Amino acid sequence: MNESLVKKDQKINNYRTLFIRCDCNSEVLVIDYDGEFKIIELSIFSSLISSKMSIWQKIRYIYQIIKHGKPYTDQIILHQAQIDELKAFLNTI
Repeated sequence: MNESLVKKDQKINNYRTLFIRCDCNSEVLVIDYDGEFKIIELSIFSSLISSKMSIWQKIRYIYQIIKHGKPYTDQIILHQAQIDELKAFLNTI
């Protein structure tokens, strides 16, 4: 198994989550699938594993959590037609 892939695949009420760590270990891609609403949420989180953080980096990280509730950099939500388009594209590469 690829070490850059960290997988948590749970089926709780038709909800699944997959974690993929970037090869540089600085970010983590989190893919959440909600089968009830048939949507996917893609989030990019900063990874604390990447290196030792300075006090200012830690404060900034904590501020992101306090202000936004999550330390993610960005997030996108896809509906079923977009999910199908993404799957078709990924299958071509």
